[in-house]
Amino acid sequence: MTDAIYVAGPLNAEAVDYIQNLYSMNLTAAEVEHKGASVFIPGNDIIYGIWHGGRKYEDYFRNSIEWLRRADALYLSPNWENSKGTKREIEEAQLRGIPVFEDLESLERFLGRPKILCIVGESGTGKTEAAKYIEEAYGIPMLRSYTDREPREDDDSHVFLSKEEFDEIPYTDMIVPTNFGSHRYCCRHGDVTDKNSYVITEDGYMTMKLAFKARYRVQGLRLLRLEELRINSVGAERIERDQNRFLLPASSYDYVFNNSSNDIGILHNFIDGVMEEFNE
Repeated sequence: MTDAIYVAGPLNAEAVDYIQNLYSMNLTAAEVEHKGASVFIPGNDIIYGIWHGGRKYEDYFRNSIEWLRRADALYLSPNWENSKGTKREIEEAQLRGIPVFEDLESLERFLGRPKILCIVGESGTGKTEAAKYIEEAYGIPMLRSYTDREPREDDDSHVFLSKEEFDEIPYTDMIVPTNFGSHRYCCRHGDVTDKNSYVITEDGYMTMKLAFKARYRVQGLRLLRLEELRINSVGAERIERDQNRFLLPASSYDYVFNNSSNDIGILHNFIDGVMEEFNE
């Protein structure tokens, strides 16, 4: 799955040389697309509106803003300083934590940032199994959460530390530090490689999507499973603990899988499809 880049430039009622500006914006978008990204060019929508009539500039601008809110980054074409609309788009991007670029070198570094596949689901849905399979079959490491809680038998998805050892982790090296009960959890920037999976809570996933958009390319895999099967897997107590902790709609994730078969190969086959896109 490629990054979606919104390409903005001087195309509004105050800009001169309307068609030339649109041409420049499309040339810029072609350069961005050549770097491996998908692009949206708001100027094309506005031109179509002018040709067909019946709608005003502001109508198309509002439509474009909805696309911007879904973009991974905003890229500025030349002479954007002449466009009041582009300045409004920059303000919207900054408000939402969307990175803004105006040179290809910086954008290229952004497009090459490390990828993290966040695996989210209730206890017993197969999160750790999915991460282990990705690690074993594709060589993509699972980020381990550091925690000061007591070790759980056969749990290799965490790095267990004493409270004193956890205190020594620099806060600047922590990713999504959180508390659950009296225990602390985080993963570490220093452990992130070019491609990673990470078993994480729903809240943690959304924090990563918002807070680390510019540093990591974060995607989400939501695993579901029938409650009866989850109880058989991890026990009723852990199932009860997960009540009301998973509220995001499926559309918040890049991938969703109902892991309600006892055939582990079906989960693995689904992961194979995810990895085909993830490794692009």
